[in-house]
Amino acid sequence: MIIPVSVRPGGNMEDLLAEFPNKIYVDRFRVEFEKSRWKIPPPPAPEELNPALKSRKWHYLTHWTHTFYSNWCTENKFRFYESLLHQGDEYSHSAFRTLMNMLETGRICATPRKIYGGERVLSFTALTPAESLKFMRWRSGLVRRYWEPYGIALDRQTLIELGAQPVRYVEANEIRAIEGKVRKFYHLRKSRRYRWVEESEWRLFEDLKLDLVPSERFLVITRIPAEAQHIMKRFGVRATAMTVN
Repeated sequence: MIIPVSVRPGGNMEDLLAEFPNKIYVDRFRVEFEKSRWKIPPPPAPEELNPALKSRKWHYLTHWTHTFYSNWCTENKFRFYESLLHQGDEYSHSAFRTLMNMLETGRICATPRKIYGGERVLSFTALTPAESLKFMRWRSGLVRRYWEPYGIALDRQTLIELGAQPVRYVEANEIRAIEGKVRKFYHLRKSRRYRWVEESEWRLFEDLKLDLVPSERFLVITRIPAEAQHIMKRFGVRATAMTVN
């Protein structure tokens, strides 16, 4: 059964309805399609990057966030849908608002991954912001950018003390031979489409409570300076922007 709600002219759902005209579908929930006024903002171009973030002396591990299409771990589905009704001009669960939620709740949530038996994983990268730009590309399978220019960079040694470990990248024939709890710290070097080794991933297998990290040991990163200024004023933490304008 097909239950169309908001059908974009020329979109996949319209094609689906045309492909199966004899299928029984419920049409009473359909509303007129309205084009979104908000779009996921693009990352800065390499030449626009804040010079302060171009340093190779990067002792942080960064958790880059992204736009969410469901509730955050700190809210239920009711609150998520309620937020859609009152979101204003910016999507309620944009990457910036997701970052704000992390700071408001003092918590970066680990998320379940099927490949680890549903174990919850919190990922970081050892890449610098400049090196991270190439991963801020659009992923059609996710219907979002893989990473967005909003994140929290935390002192590497502090995260090591909290249990974070680097991912060990191996070939497919090697990973099949790895068993037990250590398996969760291994990953394929590459697949047919991606070279995972280039992510320089680190993993923590629990939520991270920000009050465990002294404020001088983490840095909040935003896309533009106005957002960084807002965060510094509201939360009293260090923040910087990916761009200077």
